[in-house]
Amino acid sequence: MTFIGSDLRGSSKVSYFFETTKKITLFSNLLGHQKHLNGNTISGSLNSLPLGSLKQNIIQSQISIEESQFVFFNINALKYSDAPGQIGSNPSGISSEEANQLAYLAGRSTKNKFFIFYGLEEIDKDQDLLTHNLIAQMSWYYLEGSKNPVIRPEQIQNKQEYYIESSLYSDNLKYIKDLDTGLWFHKIPFELSSEYADYQWILSNHQEYIETSNEDIPYRLLEMYDNLKSTF
Repeated sequence: MTFIGSDLRGSSKVSYFFETTKKITLFSNLLGHQKHLNGNTISGSLNSLPLGSLKQNIIQSQISIEESQFVFFNINALKYSDAPGQIGSNPSGISSEEANQLAYLAGRSTKNKFFIFYGLEEIDKDQDLLTHNLIAQMSWYYLEGSKNPVIRPEQIQNKQEYYIESSLYSDNLKYIKDLDTGLWFHKIPFELSSEYADYQWILSNHQEYIETSNEDIPYRLLEMYDNLKSTF
């Protein structure tokens, strides 16, 4: 699952869901958080991408969103000027345009089943229904994304394959680059059960490939290996 929000505050229902599903959740990600609101409380997140990094290159979020069956979008992730229906009045945050991009990426995900909005708590402050209209707009972009799903490795026609020797695994570590879209995929280096076969290949990026080829497997991937091994 992926959480998009400025901080870890959220509805009690979302918090309850997160706590009660921890044991059966393979990966959890936190995107768009703001360090001055969180301190060091996000260190346990498997893959965290703070607001500054997200704005610098929003496509980085795709490696988290693509693999998430649940994407929770807290309205407090947005700039107050774009979404006044949230609690507080934080001047910084994700813009409406960036929110639409994130919704589009979630729609493209081949694994996503739920895109959940929460945090619309100050309806009286939502003059001209600005927040409501933005949520409707994001929903539209989510549906647009679903019309153009990510092409998974098994279906890629024009690709480059890379094999990396590793002292940690007997088999070579494998990456594939889709030469038409520029997307990278990484193969989990052990066979998964049929229940988790959809995670045999995960979306990756060029930076993870470089780190792996230098015998410095990214922490995100090592955590995924461990979590998937626990399903045996």
